[in-house]
Amino acid sequence: MHDLVHDLARLVMLDEILVTSEQVSTAGISYRYALLGNCTQPLETSSDYLAKIRALRFMNCRTIDLNDVPFSPAKSLRVLDLSECSIEKLPDFIGLFKQLMYLNAPGVQHQSITNSITKLIKLMYLSLRGSSEILLLPESVGEMKGLMYLDLSDCSGIQQLPESFGNLEELVHLNFSNCSCIQSLSQCLRSLTELQYLNLSCNSDLYLPADVEHIGNLTKLEYLNLSCRSNLYLPLPNLDFLGTLTKLKYLNLSSQQSNPKWLPEDLGNLMELKYLNLSGCHMIEQLPASFGRLKSLVYLDLSCCSLLLGIPQALRGLTNLEYLNLSMPNEQEYCGDRLHLAGLPEVIGSLIKLRELNLVRCMDYIFGK
Repeated sequence: MHDLVHDLARLVMLDEILVTSEQVSTAGISYRYALLGNCTQPLETSSDYLAKIRALRFMNCRTIDLNDVPFSPAKSLRVLDLSECSIEKLPDFIGLFKQLMYLNAPGVQHQSITNSITKLIKLMYLSLRGSSEILLLPESVGEMKGLMYLDLSDCSGIQQLPESFGNLEELVHLNFSNCSCIQSLSQCLRSLTELQYLNLSCNSDLYLPADVEHIGNLTKLEYLNLSCRSNLYLPLPNLDFLGTLTKLKYLNLSSQQSNPKWLPEDLGNLMELKYLNLSGCHMIEQLPASFGRLKSLVYLDLSCCSLLLGIPQALRGLTNLEYLNLSMPNEQEYCGDRLHLAGLPEVIGSLIKLRELNLVRCMDYIFGK
């Protein structure tokens, strides 16, 4: 059935899709979609078939110099996917694609991004993930005012954002994971009030961004990741802003060494929260009194929170829980006699939707050590 549907689609769109890995004639045909599977063969520029192309994807082109690929006549291009390429740098002529709305160009191996990219004023999606060589973004990046999705994850060389970055006020999705060398992050975030997704997680021994107090202005946030897997002790910033993010559905504060000592008393305002990860936050001794108001919680990870008191009381009423992790670390010296889980079996019995429960290394604290 799959082959039949594929063949039917190819028949219907015979003059719409160009696959350069196949031996086809392009004479007299105006293609709209191109899959370039053989980048060793030059594009045919003698015909006008590039003029109407809307989407262009390079496949299996691990080593390619885009300046050697004459696709600049594709002025109607809306989608450019370079995700399967090894890109030395983006070409200056990228700014010619005035209609471009989607650009996926991970792993750029140059220290800067061409200024001409800021001419793409219709661009809505931009991914430069994994471009660890990039040190600077264009100063005029704020001119791309239509940008809604920006992925700079693993662009670990960036230390400073341009002043104009705050002009990207239409951003909905922003991924800065493993970009924790960035300074003055808070000032750049304060005006991005349309953000729904923000990832500032860190998986290395870099400095965790600490100036994030203006996250509290981002009242449309649904996803916030501040997790850290650094082996250094790096305290998290003040978390008082969390109580204002009432639309949050996902919150990850898990850590390996860096962690908060307390959570804000108004955490219970996050009544739409479904996912909460506090794994490794072993300095927290008490959950806020409002914790029981988190009625929408489905996933709760309190593993390695070895100083936390009053867990059974905090769980009462969280009847939508499906996943609960209370496992303790191997390093029992963190625990001592501080952890009290007496009464937990009765509370767990009331969590009728619970599907997965992890109590590894904490049974002694339930039934008395």
